[in-house]
Amino acid sequence: MPKTIFAIDDDPLMLEILTQVLSPPAYELIGAMSGQGGLDKVFRTPPDLVLLDLGLPDLPGMTVLEALKHRSDWSRVPIVMLTADNAIEPIVRARDLGARGYLCKPISAVGFAGVVADLMTSSDVVWLDDITRLRRARVSDRVGLSHPHRG
Repeated sequence: MPKTIFAIDDDPLMLEILTQVLSPPAYELIGAMSGQGGLDKVFRTPPDLVLLDLGLPDLPGMTVLEALKHRSDWSRVPIVMLTADNAIEPIVRARDLGARGYLCKPISAVGFAGVVADLMTSSDVVWLDDITRLRRARVSDRVGLSHPHRG
């Protein structure tokens, strides 16, 4: 049975890339392009992992993270922030709110798939230290996870 991953990102290209990288049979990716749309969908069926962009058009990603983590039935669902913002303040805030990781775009498709697989099998936390490993993987990877205009 595939693991369910929920991606909340307002960039249709990013959702398409995530769909290609996290494809069946191992994963089923469900996407939403807004914070409220994501909350409406994700509360129906808790996934195995949530990938959450910080810059959403209607609700800030941190607000969505808070809403998810305030539910007791979500304590074990890992939430990873996936964003182009590598400033220290949102990283600390995401950690304090209960995010299991914070990955900065662009990242490699191969490295990203590895991080997702690791999250599905362990309770490790993925923070910026893991970016070095992801960037090293990108050297041999021709498909990076980035938006051509926003990075």
